[in-house]
Amino acid sequence: MIPPAADANHFSQFPLVSAPSRGGTIAAMAEYRIVCANSAVTTATHPHVVSVGLDTPGAPGPRLLAVADVVAGIDAGDRFYLRLGETRVAVSKYTCRDCGIKTLRSHVDGRWNNNLDDMSPCPR
Repeated sequence: MIPPAADANHFSQFPLVSAPSRGGTIAAMAEYRIVCANSAVTTATHPHVVSVGLDTPGAPGPRLLAVADVVAGIDAGDRFYLRLGETRVAVSKYTCRDCGIKTLRSHVDGRWNNNLDDMSPCPR
């Protein structure tokens, strides 16, 4: 578990863990399925996704990651996705046009969608 950030705008009420490790000298691209998402009103006047839960087969629940950890994973070449029925939907970095906060959005059929906002919240 990582310690809470000193920044008052970081919502540390959700238990978070570090981004998945990428051992070895060559970073291997990994794929992670997002199964839940937590949103909160941060510095903006509207909610944004602040953490997501990854599918962890064999574990008692999802592995929680802060948005910043997912962004770091994306920057390192990892892919994150969610499922809408049988459709696999890519999750990408996104900067809110209204407030400038860096967050995550799903992207399907060439359109930004709010599928993460519609997901069930992750257990705390």
